[in-house]
Amino acid sequence: MLGQSMPCSPHTTAPDTRPLIGRASLIGDVDALLRDGQSVLLIGPEGSGKSAIIDVLRRPGLVVVDPFAAITSPRACALRRALNRGAVVLAAARSTERRDMGHVGRIFWRFRMVRVRALSGRDIARILQRTLARGETAVPVGRKWIAEAVDVSAGLPGRAVALAAASAARWQERRAMVSPRFALVIARQDEIVHSLQVATRGARPGESSS
Repeated sequence: MLGQSMPCSPHTTAPDTRPLIGRASLIGDVDALLRDGQSVLLIGPEGSGKSAIIDVLRRPGLVVVDPFAAITSPRACALRRALNRGAVVLAAARSTERRDMGHVGRIFWRFRMVRVRALSGRDIARILQRTLARGETAVPVGRKWIAEAVDVSAGLPGRAVALAAASAARWQERRAMVSPRFALVIARQDEIVHSLQVATRGARPGESSS
């Protein structure tokens, strides 16, 4: 397989099909490159929203590689053959360090690199409010909570969604509100547990998931 997908977040419910906040210009630019036949590598830290952008841009015939990391030699060869046949690839990576990406020396230069930058505090606040509003019951947060959550999110929409979703889940389950920093800890712990569960389900009988 050329592409690779990531497990869903444990706090994710139905997909949010509304436009991504703060990413319209970037999505338009990347879409234009793809339509022009150029392969694109999105570069940004964890939580910057690379996978969400890819989900918006998915289309029949587009090869998606997410994450573009630890690429083995056989997989790099398969990608090179696909590119030679005219395939257009959309990939995402946290860095351009070769030790992180793997055996990409012969194909790396064929990608147009696009940086996925941090969002403004205003956009992060909108993402937090949108995520909190998706539950069955309104989550009682005030301006102080939102301001702290914006600070904790550090411009990363994925982090904002994760901590807001964890806060909403805790409120729905226990009617208890947690601080943004603690909500982020909960989200990270739940993500680790969820990833281990996915790995365990995917292991063959008698095999360890480690």
